[in-house]
Amino acid sequence: AFFIKYEFWKNYLDELHKRRIPVYSVSSIFRREQIFFKWYGGTYRNVLKDFDHLFVQNEASKRYLSKIGISRVTVVGDTRFDRVLQIREEAKELPLVEKFKGTNSFTFVAGSSWGPDEDLFLEYFNNHPEMKLIIAPHVIDENHLVEIIGKLKRPYVRYTRADERNVLKADCLIIDCFGLLSSIYRYGEIAYIGGGFGVGIHNTLEAAVYGIPVIFGPKYQKFMEAVQLLEAKGAYSIKDYDELKTLLDRFLTDELFLRETGTNAGYYVTSNAGATEKIMHMINFSICSVDQCEFDIRGQYKTLINKESPLSQLSVIEVILCLLRSFGTLLIAFGSLSNWVVNSLSFYFQVDIYSFFDCFDKKKQASTELYK
Repeated sequence: AFFIKYEFWKNYLDELHKRRIPVYSVSSIFRREQIFFKWYGGTYRNVLKDFDHLFVQNEASKRYLSKIGISRVTVVGDTRFDRVLQIREEAKELPLVEKFKGTNSFTFVAGSSWGPDEDLFLEYFNNHPEMKLIIAPHVIDENHLVEIIGKLKRPYVRYTRADERNVLKADCLIIDCFGLLSSIYRYGEIAYIGGGFGVGIHNTLEAAVYGIPVIFGPKYQKFMEAVQLLEAKGAYSIKDYDELKTLLDRFLTDELFLRETGTNAGYYVTSNAGATEKIMHMINFSICSVDQCEFDIRGQYKTLINKESPLSQLSVIEVILCLLRSFGTLLIAFGSLSNWVVNSLSFYFQVDIYSFFDCFDKKKQASTELYK
């Protein structure tokens, strides 16, 4: 079982651990202020012990975990880099968006935007006729779309109502449906990622993978990829309209600056890819059942019993249960009691007797040896 990034579900993890099912945390990232590292976070620290291995994004996470006794940790990076590269390769062709963009227009793509984001870039858009805008708001209910339209002073068209004629007359294309944004970034010269004036920015990698500059608001500190994009000079953060205007003015007039920033963004993504391959290399997906194998802390299966024996299909508990059930069929008078004992043991040891072994049908060879 794989849990991604911030997923730490205690009940699931406890049950998986109890059933000896290998459990991994992938692309997880830890910070000092999290409850795992507080003096009162003992219960939460114990949850982390259910993982057979944690594949974390950075060295800092590994250090924090080491301080609380969690040592089954490997730094591999973030699998999202691999995912966005895959998405780029599988990007949808969108003829209407391509027709809207035209051949030489400077297109600004705003993805997952909220009201405070829109207040800034819509003002700039309204005053710069040389630029086209594609906006994919985070919320696409009718009230929000009407609010966006009310702020526009240039021709627009909604994607669900666009056709080959009216899309040519529009300067703004409003994406009022889901599932297109990751493919739409490819049509932009610049991308704006929303959420930076609220609880935090949305996915910056989906835009950066296309090798275009990325802009977002001031609340990005919890997102390592945003911090690193800024350090790589592939992205810029703005706090208000004046900063956005200064930045966009430069992008519109300085082609070298535009190209270098985009190149930096694209290189940041490709240079951080490979986490998925590292994880898959460390995990040995041997073909064996839970009864035959156990997963050790190094991520390797180890055989518990001789696989060549017919009895290798059964664990010790299952052999006992199978014998009891066989005994019950011979002693008809005590059959009900035998069944009750077997079912009780099944529940206690978390063994599903009816699916694990049908001693007379599915595992005839094993049952023959048992009778002998």
